[in-house]
Amino acid sequence: LSIAGLMFENEKAWRSEEEIRDGLRAIWNAMQSCMARGIREEGTLPGGLHVSRRAPTLHRELASKPEAAMRDPLTVLDWV
Repeated sequence: LSIAGLMFENEKAWRSEEEIRDGLRAIWNAMQSCMARGIREEGTLPGGLHVSRRAPTLHRELASKPEAAMRDPLTVLDWV
């Protein structure tokens, strides 16, 4: 089994397949919402360090030149 398969089988000891999949979908949706908010919100990150948000600017820059990924396959790492 893959690690994912092993974990899925382990979870089946506690939950039904439907409950597991529903839980995974909820986690996926929360992650997607966090990413969307991160590339949308401007200003300063929460907390006392007053760190400027960089994700919106970086996202706009990367999205504005998709052809760069065609020239250099390592460009995808900029998205990471």
